[in-house]
Amino acid sequence: MWTNFWRASSQTVVDSGWMEQTVIIIDDDNDDTEIFCEALSEVRGDIVCLPMSNGKTAVDFFDSSSERNLMAIFLDVNMPVMNGWEILAKLKAIPLISTVPVIMYSNSSNPSDIQRSKKMGAAYFFIKSFNYHHLKKGLSTVIAHIEKGTLNEIESP
Repeated sequence: MWTNFWRASSQTVVDSGWMEQTVIIIDDDNDDTEIFCEALSEVRGDIVCLPMSNGKTAVDFFDSSSERNLMAIFLDVNMPVMNGWEILAKLKAIPLISTVPVIMYSNSSNPSDIQRSKKMGAAYFFIKSFNYHHLKKGLSTVIAHIEKGTLNEIESP
């Protein structure tokens, strides 16, 4: 359906060498992930969207990967196996990706979740939008700030 959507195994990604910039989305909801990747490809078709369905898969992947052109990691808060907070702590402890911006991606707009994400080292808190236009606009803003190195200058909602 999308040219930038990773469907097979991690071997596909490893074989490709990640020549393009890559955004990883870690979310257990396949519908949310598909919509996210589709919106991202419409915002920036040159960015590869790599979905992972749970935190354990992501942590294992990063533990066994070599350096790639990773632009950002979007991380759902509420997931089984490992929740977003546990994953965030583990990702920040992996030297290879410790400086990659992690954007918490959640339905929650609870101020305590937003503050917790900042305290734990997330670069931004992105509230999931059920409006496709708003999702694309939010992704466009976040990607532009990542590229300019100014993500820390925009306020989380």
